[in-house]
Amino acid sequence: MEEENTAADVPTRQGNGTGTRQRNKEALQRLNLENVTRNLILRQIREYTVDIGVPLMTLLQGCLETEHGRSSIVALSGYVEHFESRLEEDLGWGCGWRNIQMLSSYMLAQDSESKDVLFGGAGFIPDIPAIQQWLEIAWLKGFDVLGADYFDWKISGTQKWIGTTECATVLRSFGMRARIMDFRIASSKRAAGGMRGKGGSHLDQPGELDEADDVSGNFSLLKISSSHPEECSDDINNESDDQSPPTSGEDVSAEERRLIVLPDQKEELHFLRQSPDDPNICLTCVEERKNSTFANHLHREDDADSTASNKEMTEQNTSGDSIAGGGCGTYLPDTDSNHKYMTDWIWNYFRAEGGSFCKSIYLSNRSPLYFQHRGHSRTIVGIERSKREGSSKEEDYLLVLDPSQRTRDIVRSLERKQGWEELVKRGMHSLNQSEYQLCYVDPGIAKEEEYESLKTLSSVRYLY
Repeated sequence: MEEENTAADVPTRQGNGTGTRQRNKEALQRLNLENVTRNLILRQIREYTVDIGVPLMTLLQGCLETEHGRSSIVALSGYVEHFESRLEEDLGWGCGWRNIQMLSSYMLAQDSESKDVLFGGAGFIPDIPAIQQWLEIAWLKGFDVLGADYFDWKISGTQKWIGTTECATVLRSFGMRARIMDFRIASSKRAAGGMRGKGGSHLDQPGELDEADDVSGNFSLLKISSSHPEECSDDINNESDDQSPPTSGEDVSAEERRLIVLPDQKEELHFLRQSPDDPNICLTCVEERKNSTFANHLHREDDADSTASNKEMTEQNTSGDSIAGGGCGTYLPDTDSNHKYMTDWIWNYFRAEGGSFCKSIYLSNRSPLYFQHRGHSRTIVGIERSKREGSSKEEDYLLVLDPSQRTRDIVRSLERKQGWEELVKRGMHSLNQSEYQLCYVDPGIAKEEEYESLKTLSSVRYLY
């Protein structure tokens, strides 16, 4: 594609102005889309993966089956490969691209229809430069033109961060039914990283309602869903019955707050993207890599104090002080960030009909989840719902694969059944951001009119 792509080089930072945007857009539109696609299919390079022998998800299942001291049921996705960010390539900005690779690895392994269309029918996961080019091709086809504007129609060869929007755009361009869910605490201040408006990347002022609310719907315009069976559990729907939505300016207490669902309205929307002080590095990625390296050191076979060190590290990781999903990121938590509605949705998602039980583990037939919050993204491969021995309190733990961790570190911990929990599990205490987004893929390939409708991104939003 090098001789085809004549777009002017632009800095890695998003939003360089309408002049740059227009030049890049015109340069892309001058390309012969058919030739560009054909050349990319022929030249894309398979992403390097660590040869681990036994599939990673098989190792994880084995660890979950041998847990002691708790009564639990686990819902687990199928085959998923872990793709790590590498220090010299993408550590600090590539987590979103790596999660696309992880989600795609499931589709290639589980769905023959997806294998025929994904990445031009290549049958393998391409590297980040190739996926960047696939995203530009999606823009040229008319998918998510607002997202293209946000990135000035140029992402190939850059270190720009991406999110759920770009994941859905790439997958939808192949006809895959990628869906976006948004979970938000309605009472939270938005300065910590709120909803992005159409093509916007600004930070909202605390308590301020701006144009982004015209897109997402002001709270006073939302209606509580009395029936939304395809997205809500029966328990959640029952809690919403006979409730009235808050009117503009009302002070709704935590006790009075109820789930509000804004169904998919087929509007073109944009969602959370990372926006730290330094747009060219994800500090959460860097800190997670340090944690992974430290954990690997603690669990070496020749470390005489490995048991005591592991106990100390576990206590640190479960103390409730960790930020942004278990890592030591730089994003301050919002207060009162209880995302039980979200974990209930994730539980119901993986427990959907069509799976099968193996001991206490439900082997789901649903795809993994691209898991996004402000500053970082991971891949959710399952969820554990458990009760500790002697306790009646139910606890939810997300099972995640983090691109910022080394594959060998995760595999080594799973093989030894030691230290794997702090690398893979994320408890409710770690869900301390005000907003999260998920991207998943429904089975089947869209055709004709449905394919055209996928060009406009939309989401189902949960406010609570």
